[in-house]
Amino acid sequence: MKKYLIVLVLLAGLLSISTGCPQQARRDYSKMNLVEASGTITLDGQPLEKAQVFFIDDTTNTYSFALTDQNGNYKLSLDSRRSGVTPGKKTVTIWTAKGGIEFGEAFDEEQMTQLKEKIPGKYNTDSELTATVLAPQEKSHQTFDFSLNSK
Repeated sequence: MKKYLIVLVLLAGLLSISTGCPQQARRDYSKMNLVEASGTITLDGQPLEKAQVFFIDDTTNTYSFALTDQNGNYKLSLDSRRSGVTPGKKTVTIWTAKGGIEFGEAFDEEQMTQLKEKIPGKYNTDSELTATVLAPQEKSHQTFDFSLNSK
């Protein structure tokens, strides 16, 4: 029974992925005015590795995302095909124990159940962080650094 359930879940996942691909293939990135954006995240003055960063547009409910490296550096992606973020005001959320499809193999299910969130809610569930992304005509690459405090 358990094997049947696992197979059923995997098939459902594959079906949803395969039906989503044609829409992404038709996405016209040239009309999105994407801006390359990156930065560094620190927690209590130390680089924050494997932090999951989201720049969320509250108007359109779209977002760009990134995962920090060992030095706390990140580069935003719109999706698996294209890097960047759309211009405008964004709410920024930063997590260490969120996981999600955006991060592929970076986190397995066992790791996620063992992780405890290191970041206070004022940076994720009740984020006070914002960023204003300028249009690419104004600035083609933008840097957004965040220095977080655990207290």
